[in-house]
Amino acid sequence: MYFIVLRKGIFSCANPHKRIRKTFDEYNTTTILIASDIDLERMGKARTQFSATIVPPDHCPAAEADVYAPCALEGSLSERAIGHLLVSIVAGGANNQLAAAEDRRRLADRGVLYAPD
Repeated sequence: MYFIVLRKGIFSCANPHKRIRKTFDEYNTTTILIASDIDLERMGKARTQFSATIVPPDHCPAAEADVYAPCALEGSLSERAIGHLLVSIVAGGANNQLAAAEDRRRLADRGVLYAPD
């Protein structure tokens, strides 16, 4: 069994990926990290440290994963981005992740669990 985590802003906020891996290791579940950042050096570090698959920031909403963790820019969950989401959970550490108040309803309407940090 595996669990795919898509993280935008790989070294922004606290770096919880080690904790996520430890938690899933306790349940014999492999985590696969898809990482994105505007900083190419950070993406290189993510590839090296976590064996991450790298995607460009503008491709994040359309990447297939179980969890999307927006940990960078505010307002990255816009109506447009939500329309492209292929995840069932959004749980990230960025402040003000929603671009507009009604985006919380848009996530719910799509069956996406929204659990901001």
